[in-house]
Amino acid sequence: HESSWNGQKYGNTPFVDRYEGKYYLIQTWPIRYNETFKKDFKIDKTNPDPLAFDKAAVAAFKACIRTMFDPDFNKIPIRYCSKESVRDKCPCYVGTTEKLLAYMKEHTEAMREVGIKELTETGFVSIGETKKGEPVEKAFDMAPEIKYVIYQKVGWETMACCKPWEQFANEAEFIGQPIDDD
Repeated sequence: HESSWNGQKYGNTPFVDRYEGKYYLIQTWPIRYNETFKKDFKIDKTNPDPLAFDKAAVAAFKACIRTMFDPDFNKIPIRYCSKESVRDKCPCYVGTTEKLLAYMKEHTEAMREVGIKELTETGFVSIGETKKGEPVEKAFDMAPEIKYVIYQKVGWETMACCKPWEQFANEAEFIGQPIDDD
């Protein structure tokens, strides 16, 4: 089924929202809301953690879903779902873009460990695979002088990934030492 948003500028789709002068991506993807999901996730009818489920992000998500599916969306309740995962064997690297890239250049074993194929001038190319064993390759760019976390994402795809520190800290607990003290 072809999306009516194909070929549109991102700002003209329901997946991008402007708030306080900045653009934000509304991350949406289908799930199977079945017994396995209900068993694996903690499901709340009200927001259990405003740091994890930011009020503005929830409002943007509701607007996105309403635009995509149903103008009467307010009749459908939002569920706040979370899953706690402990990943103590997967390394995370924290630092500014420049320091992370310099570190990875000097420590190729760290690159291989998280799934980085090669470094680029502003980021890296990640390699990995889907749960079906299909190869995945994706380029990641990082803004200059911003604190990021490089880590191995495990989900539908297992591959190297990066997030700005603030986003990572809202979603996860970092255990370890950053590569710099910034």
